[in-house]
Amino acid sequence: MENHQSNKKIKPISLSYEDNEIKIQEQPNLNTIFGNIRTSSIVPTGLPRKLVDQFIIYRSGTTYKLYVADLTNGTWFSVALS
Repeated sequence: MENHQSNKKIKPISLSYEDNEIKIQEQPNLNTIFGNIRTSSIVPTGLPRKLVDQFIIYRSGTTYKLYVADLTNGTWFSVALS
């Protein structure tokens, strides 16, 4: 009998109960920033509801900006990246 070890990592999930359904959502891995911040070629306008959507990397040609949602004041702030 062989002993197999899986290379798969266990990912944290959250469970919620809405509209008589159990919903399972994968939680972002906050140990690393890579792959957790969404990139977009459109400047964000509406305010997000989830933590993972409060940070957006904007990319247009050679222009890169990090947008951060300020939910308290209802606006987005940006900083140029180089």
